[in-house]
Amino acid sequence: MDHRICAIGDLTVDVILHGLSSMPQWGEELEINRATKRLGGNVGNMAVGAGALHTDLIVVADVGDDEGGKFVVQQIKECGLDTRHIREFAHMATSQSYACIRGDGERFLLTEKGTLEKIEATVMQEDIPASQVIFLGGWCLPPRVCVEYVVPRLRQWKEKGSVLSTDLIWSEESWEKKQELLRFLNYFDLVFMNEKELLAVTECEERDAAIAKLRSLLALDTREDAAGIIKLGAEGACMVTGDDVIYAVPLPCKPADTVGAGDLFNLGFLHAKYQLRQSWKQAIDFAVAFASLSISQYGKSKVTQEAVYHAMQQNTEK
Repeated sequence: MDHRICAIGDLTVDVILHGLSSMPQWGEELEINRATKRLGGNVGNMAVGAGALHTDLIVVADVGDDEGGKFVVQQIKECGLDTRHIREFAHMATSQSYACIRGDGERFLLTEKGTLEKIEATVMQEDIPASQVIFLGGWCLPPRVCVEYVVPRLRQWKEKGSVLSTDLIWSEESWEKKQELLRFLNYFDLVFMNEKELLAVTECEERDAAIAKLRSLLALDTREDAAGIIKLGAEGACMVTGDDVIYAVPLPCKPADTVGAGDLFNLGFLHAKYQLRQSWKQAIDFAVAFASLSISQYGKSKVTQEAVYHAMQQNTEK
């Protein structure tokens, strides 16, 4: 196959507003410390991680013919990645997100869709390169795409031997298409999600019960090498297979910025499992360590593979 990992989905311009101490009321004005612009979106954040780890990653996405689109493409190039599969649409705006960052690193996002309105066409374009792993960003899931339209493409990838992976982005719209979404997710070998999404999709109030139900919802006990992977924030992560639950604890760190942390985790896991050929346990440990280091150092220096292993070793020796 041509590449280890092909990431399909959303590239955005992220405008990060730092230093928000509280939420303003309508009509109020609050001050921030500074604003920064950077590459974002599920796939954009993964590209940043791939650049740091030298992951064999190809990006498939759409941008507009505006300044935002030029910025995104240039950032992908600076990550050392191929931009041939990033299409530019005339007279459309590139997606843009505004992230407000609290002092402890927590955030909320507001997104202008722009070219993300065409996400179904992004998934269905004909010249997506063959890859060992196909990753669909959360924008590529129902209800934003039509199951009947996209499933034949998933089957084609599976027939060619690709591992299918995705990140669940749960929203209010997802409730209206829950059964359709679950049917769609059963085509994937790896489904990434955070704890809030785990509780929402399983309709459980407690983590252990939700994990048990997730195994049933994704039919994990009947599918070898399939897993649900739950990002637990400050508690690390866990991986649910048909007969096991594997936990990973994070490195001690002080978050500077949590925007994109989940996407960096996803990239770290896929890098460790499919490029470094590590075990499930090794891959989830690497992913947690990579994400932990990344959110503590964002904007300061790239978190290399060597730095991750060094930090993991130091943490083991404590």
